[in-house]
Amino acid sequence: MKKKNWMIATLVATLAPSLVTASETATANKNDGFSVLVGYSYLTGGPKYAHDTHPADAWMQNGTVPGSAGETGAEDLHFLQVGARYEFEVFKGMTVNFDGLALLGANENKHQNANDTRPAGEGSFVYSNAPYGAMFGTGVNYYFGGGLYVGLGAQMNFVYFEHGWDRWGSQQAAKTENEWFATVCPRIGWQFGGDMKMSIELAGQLGQDFKGFSVGAGWKF
Repeated sequence: MKKKNWMIATLVATLAPSLVTASETATANKNDGFSVLVGYSYLTGGPKYAHDTHPADAWMQNGTVPGSAGETGAEDLHFLQVGARYEFEVFKGMTVNFDGLALLGANENKHQNANDTRPAGEGSFVYSNAPYGAMFGTGVNYYFGGGLYVGLGAQMNFVYFEHGWDRWGSQQAAKTENEWFATVCPRIGWQFGGDMKMSIELAGQLGQDFKGFSVGAGWKF
């Protein structure tokens, strides 16, 4: 009996440090894992475009002069953002994250040709639009007690722009461009819920040509 008790005591003494270490690791790494992200993003600074008059409307005043139809621009951009984040702890309370987000928006800017004097219902229009894009980023975050955290990230962003003519409800692209730009992203967020799996986050976007902000929610799984 004494021999059996001694063996149990030895086993407990051997496993106890490992159990404590595993518990500490699980606690320390509670921020590790994948999250689903959903939110809203606003950007300003999109390109402007000077439209030529559509060839079929060359009869209009200065119809063959470059830029005669007027200028449009998708300068204020509003997007629904949907994506994912992978985050892992590098030091106690400090994490590194990698994000990938799709951007979906309705950012059309349209007006009647500057050289078209017909009533709007009969006129020709020009437009610019930015219907979609993407964001890819990485960052460092520090977690305080109570779920509050702050971070600093860097993002590479992509937005698709289309410029063209809108004649009686039928659109024809005159130019398309894929705009790539980098932004620095300071952010603040708060985790809450069971096991801190839910989060909300506010982030700025500061770039040379584009600036803006995003607000979103995340769910860790």
